[in-house]
Amino acid sequence: RQASDSASSGLSSSDSKVRPSSSNSSSSQFDHDLDELERFASLLEALESGKQQQQLLQQSARSPGSSSSDSSAASDQAGEALLQAFLGPDWEAELLDELAAVIDEDEEDDSAVTGTAAAGQQDLPQLHRLSTTSSGDVTSGNQQQQLAAQQTDDEQPWADEVTNLLLGLVTISHQKYLSSNLPLPNAELISEEERCEAFWTAPWALFVVDDSSGSCIEYVNFAASQMFGSSYLDLFGRSTHELVGSSLEAQSDWAYAVHQVEESSKYFAQLPQLKLQPVTGQCVLAKDITMWRVDSLEDTPIGMAVMVSSWEAL
Repeated sequence: RQASDSASSGLSSSDSKVRPSSSNSSSSQFDHDLDELERFASLLEALESGKQQQQLLQQSARSPGSSSSDSSAASDQAGEALLQAFLGPDWEAELLDELAAVIDEDEEDDSAVTGTAAAGQQDLPQLHRLSTTSSGDVTSGNQQQQLAAQQTDDEQPWADEVTNLLLGLVTISHQKYLSSNLPLPNAELISEEERCEAFWTAPWALFVVDDSSGSCIEYVNFAASQMFGSSYLDLFGRSTHELVGSSLEAQSDWAYAVHQVEESSKYFAQLPQLKLQPVTGQCVLAKDITMWRVDSLEDTPIGMAVMVSSWEAL
């Protein structure tokens, strides 16, 4: 205890000696050291106070008239003194402020999540929002398909980035194998952004098939959809075997042309005419047909393009 008193008095005396010089010094390091010394002095005083409180508790415990409530109160005062020494005199208010800030932040996060979920619900496609009637009954599959087709048509499925890239490969392959540009108005001036629109509104029919065994359709322009009597979405993914006439002559002509495109050194074929069987069931006679292989940017075959100059119903 004498040592702590000496340290306290020494710190107090050094504090009184140091303070006049601190007012004249602009050194931030000196101020920092001074604050540390004052904090250390406060800790020593708190420890000393704690020791005194402990001695009082022991004396109270020895005295016959002391009560447990007095001991508890003294213990609480000692603990409070230590907390103030370590955490500062306003530690309780600061802790409450921090807790309030954390609670407010959690509430804001919950509100943001709720708002995002509500926005996502509002952004659901029209197909999902209208999949039930006002009475709550589920609509038929045909009605859902009609809604999906209507929504997708509004979004122009033939004008997305993948289709734009595919049409670019069709153009490059045509130049490579037929040594000419596609017969589009001002073909050399068509930009990448205008490509999909130019192909869609072309005066001739164009459809592109993949390299699978079924030769499934990957693209049709507006004229081709009119020729086949069906929409873009209905034709997408259909096998060309379903759209070529069922007669032996039509199937043989189609097989010969496909073989020329895939196996010959020219990688293109031309037919004067070919009998097609659209989805509507009414056959059409396609005329002046040009077919060529479509390559990827790595020059590997990915499908075949078919262009029909004109057609007539049979």
